[in-house]
Amino acid sequence: MNDPIMSKKNELCVEIGIDRNILEKRIENYISLLDDIPSSISKYHHQSEGQTKFYQELKKTLDPKKIYLFHKIVLLELINRFPHRVKKIHVPPSIIEMFKLEFERIFRLIENDINFIFDWSNDSFAKDMGICTFRLVPAGAQLIEISGVSRKIVFSNFKKILSNLSFFTFKTAGFKPFYEIHTHSGNLTEFNPEGWSRCYVRIGELLKLNPNIRGMQGGSWFYDPALSNISPRLTYLREVPCANGAQVFFIQDEGKDSSALSKSEARKQSYTEGKYLPKAYLLVWPRKNLIQFSEENKSLL
Repeated sequence: MNDPIMSKKNELCVEIGIDRNILEKRIENYISLLDDIPSSISKYHHQSEGQTKFYQELKKTLDPKKIYLFHKIVLLELINRFPHRVKKIHVPPSIIEMFKLEFERIFRLIENDINFIFDWSNDSFAKDMGICTFRLVPAGAQLIEISGVSRKIVFSNFKKILSNLSFFTFKTAGFKPFYEIHTHSGNLTEFNPEGWSRCYVRIGELLKLNPNIRGMQGGSWFYDPALSNISPRLTYLREVPCANGAQVFFIQDEGKDSSALSKSEARKQSYTEGKYLPKAYLLVWPRKNLIQFSEENKSLL
């Protein structure tokens, strides 16, 4: 895949119309800024002060379309360097395969999608850049980044404080770090029961190589127990993890702007009729239980 990538990069370098030596230096500077973000700041869309300054300088010399070209070139360069750069992280072969699939998708996007916005204002671009810089790790149905569980969620329900504390004391042995999962709207091919189970297997394999990570967490409306009556086809998202050691914690009520309503006319109608109020829940799956699920379901890969 390297030859098509470098061929496309060279084509874009000509199109952007910048002296090649100056352009290559800017690419190196930008990649260095991406790599220099402190490990304590893992959010894929975070922009460092250095990046912000670099971007402001870039806007003074390039119009938006050429900034998109620059970002395309950076993505291609990062993909090309993957075999060398991946040595600095600990990932199993199953995750390496997911990286390769994501790179193929990103390459197709660069080649064919004239409407895609290659800029940080676009969350899908931020996620693709996160994949290429390892701030996000692809596991199939979900992308993973390192984060922690908010203690506020644990202490907000007074009736369950003791049981919540017990869970984070004896099951996870702490509130951070966790693998936090994200859905990427640019890649939904694995968003189905089998795809999610394969994703869990890969995350379990990743956990075995990274013993400091306490488990997996994710917050969403689709972990709401009320979906058993409203959208039963989605209950596997909560039921499979919870049947294997995970636990859910209420976060907050969501209003009319909840994505739960934008994705289903049935849920939207139930909300309008007062029969359904979207609620966000946090799902936490301790590493020991998730690794066990992974080992018992390796045949899914």
